[in-house]
Amino acid sequence: MRDSVKKSFNSFTTKFEGRVSWMYLDIKGLVTVAVGNLIDPVDAALGLPFVHKSTKVAATRDEIRAEWTMLKGKQDLAKKGHKACEAITDLRMTDQGMDDLVLAKLTSNESVLKKSFSDWDAWPADAQLGVLSMAWALGPGFPAHWTKFTAAAKAQDWTAAAANCKINETGNPGVKPRNEADVVLFTNAAAVKAKGLDPATLYYPADARTVAAPTPTTPTTAPASTPESGDAGTEEHVPVDTSDPMPPEESTDEPTGESTDETTDEDSSDEPTDEGSSDEPTDETSDDGSSDEPTDDSSSDETTDDDSSDEGSSDETSDEGSSDETTDDDSSDETSDEGSSDETTDEPTDDGSSDDGDFEDTSTDSGSTEESDDALAPA
Repeated sequence: MRDSVKKSFNSFTTKFEGRVSWMYLDIKGLVTVAVGNLIDPVDAALGLPFVHKSTKVAATRDEIRAEWTMLKGKQDLAKKGHKACEAITDLRMTDQGMDDLVLAKLTSNESVLKKSFSDWDAWPADAQLGVLSMAWALGPGFPAHWTKFTAAAKAQDWTAAAANCKINETGNPGVKPRNEADVVLFTNAAAVKAKGLDPATLYYPADARTVAAPTPTTPTTAPASTPESGDAGTEEHVPVDTSDPMPPEESTDEPTGESTDETTDEDSSDEPTDEGSSDEPTDETSDDGSSDEPTDDSSSDETTDDDSSDEGSSDETSDEGSSDETTDDDSSDETSDEGSSDETTDEPTDDGSSDDGDFEDTSTDSGSTEESDDALAPA
């Protein structure tokens, strides 16, 4: 059952049944209470929350049975309406008790109706309320007798259902307003289906035929962003200069000795050369003292490259002391990559009572109706 139907049913059916807190006789002499709820036989009344009207004290089952039996014996009141029974009764149902009774009966009716209509849950809300309205007056077993209506409802042909939903009004004029409402409900259901309206929405009492059909929406695809668009959330392309102004050194085929760019050794240095030179120790004595300094007067350390060369340093010895300096005239250990960067920026809800069985409901003023063979047949 759609939520919109459950919330609206109580107020919807109260318009046709009235709301009576005391027991009364419907048009056929059946004991009824609340919103057209039949409590006949007596067992249907014994569990209800009746209270004494003056003291508000809860009634016992024996007290409920006694008042029910008294009222049932006054069949002359059946055609006088519910007001004729007010003064002679003492027990009353509370408001909450009546609401609970209506909801319990509604839920029970729905469970029976689902056995006849397997796709009940998918029906438009107006269609569900229309069938529940008919069941409140006729009893939930009515689909087995209303073959034309049942066939139309099973096919969800709501226009045909509207043409075949009329309850017989002969001898029961109070049912006329309910019949009129049911036609509106099924007509609305047809419009919901034809226009693609929301099936969960209850359009009654409005006319769904006047509701505009929803406008179809065309899905749109966001354009692909390009580096030039500069949109947030795109990757900004940063040009990368892949040129290398100074290629790495490549070793030659000839083995080279281990060299340092700058070695300062106040005492000595021993440098092998690529050209096969030998280390010649030279002993020199100065006036201030003596030092053993191997000098390499005749050799240099040269490593050739396509673009650069390391020229060996010269050893200079002075009278003040000695220093061994190796200079790199053409190359350095630092390689710069000028003008290049590698960066990626990631931006991203009858007068009368309802029937539990095969009874037809009538207005409270006329009383509820029990569905006889005549009532079971469609009008």
